[in-house]
Amino acid sequence: MAYYDSGLAMHNKECKDQYDKLKKFINSNDGKEWCLVGEHLEDLEKTIKDQKLQIEEYEKFFLMLKNLLPKQNNIL
Repeated sequence: MAYYDSGLAMHNKECKDQYDKLKKFINSNDGKEWCLVGEHLEDLEKTIKDQKLQIEEYEKFFLMLKNLLPKQNNIL
């Protein structure tokens, strides 16, 4: 049974808000070092998105495999 943890939800929202502020701060400055940090953050976000897609594909595959396998063990 799943339950909603409001404390965790508020923490996650605050983390996301602070992350968005950091990205806005990095993108607002014209210094070269900030540009590199911004590019690195974008690369990390892309990697995370790619990994999420791979995980979804694996979940679909294992669900299909589970559905294809027999429900009872007939081997004695």
